[in-house]
Amino acid sequence: MKTKSLMIAVALFALVMGMTASAYAVTLSFVDKGNGVVDINVDQAQGIAGAAFTVTFDTTKLTLTDVTSTFFETFTTQKTKAGSTWTSAIPTAAELGGYDQPLLHNNITTGTTTGVAIAAARFKGADAATNATLFTLSFTKKTGVTETSFPLSIIATTLSNTNAGYSASGETINLLVGADHTKAVTDAAAFPVILAKSTSAAASGNVNIADPGTPITVTLSLNAGWNMVSLPVTPTNASLTALFPDAIIAYKYENGYKIATTLEPGLGYWIKVPSAKTYPITGTPFKTYTRSLAPGWYMMGAVNGTSTPSTDVSGAVTIIYEYSGGYKIASQHALGKGYWVKIKSQCNFTVTTP
Repeated sequence: MKTKSLMIAVALFALVMGMTASAYAVTLSFVDKGNGVVDINVDQAQGIAGAAFTVTFDTTKLTLTDVTSTFFETFTTQKTKAGSTWTSAIPTAAELGGYDQPLLHNNITTGTTTGVAIAAARFKGADAATNATLFTLSFTKKTGVTETSFPLSIIATTLSNTNAGYSASGETINLLVGADHTKAVTDAAAFPVILAKSTSAAASGNVNIADPGTPITVTLSLNAGWNMVSLPVTPTNASLTALFPDAIIAYKYENGYKIATTLEPGLGYWIKVPSAKTYPITGTPFKTYTRSLAPGWYMMGAVNGTSTPSTDVSGAVTIIYEYSGGYKIASQHALGKGYWVKIKSQCNFTVTTP
């Protein structure tokens, strides 16, 4: 993690040191999604504008591969939603060490405690007093590990960065705070504490990672030009050049198109190839995934088989399109294909091999 980015991210939380908890009563929890994916949920999201806590796990057995959030959105998305109330310029990725989202995570080791410290912020506290997914964490097992279930816990983070105003001996910070834009930032009431620091774990749970199974080879047929593609297996080498050696370029979609140099199962990609060709893709079968999605458009992938996507919220999906020389409505996801999915309400989107 870059020091400058860390200082920016934790500046909000420095303002709430020493405050007492308000009357809020919220609970954090882990929701295991399978295949090494786990959500961190809160039962009452209303008012939450900042989160900072540590997720503990055994780093000798697990590798944290990703931390994502649709609750703490990109700077661009947050400014668009804030409208005229956001008057400052959007920080550039260069100014923030390459980040375009106020979400940072850093591996930590404190004594016998190992895990990841996570910090994120919103310009405006959440409106809905409902259950929400704050973060989605993805794990893989390290080589030689045979267990399939691994304990996790959420504890308060202790910071000792004197440049950011903390004591060199370490200060424990609150886990969840709000933001009241009617008050000056120097007013302690501008950042009400929603979940206060404690010596006890705020949540405990498990992440489950089944044995991946025997590697298989799946052949994908691409047409000359543009193809919407997804990976039906988890390859050892997920680089574009290893999977599609003659590909001209590939794009993923994350609030806009971005060039993709590595591919991830569960996501859809535009891949341009010079001529019609078949590509053998070898890896362990990719059987299921769940993603927490906010309203908007997404390029999602299929699994190792034909399946019908589902959500935990009725009517959350507006429409799904596939592409084969042109767009057409799709009701199922087929092996190797990518899909445009329009979401109209926050949900967990799941695709599983029958």
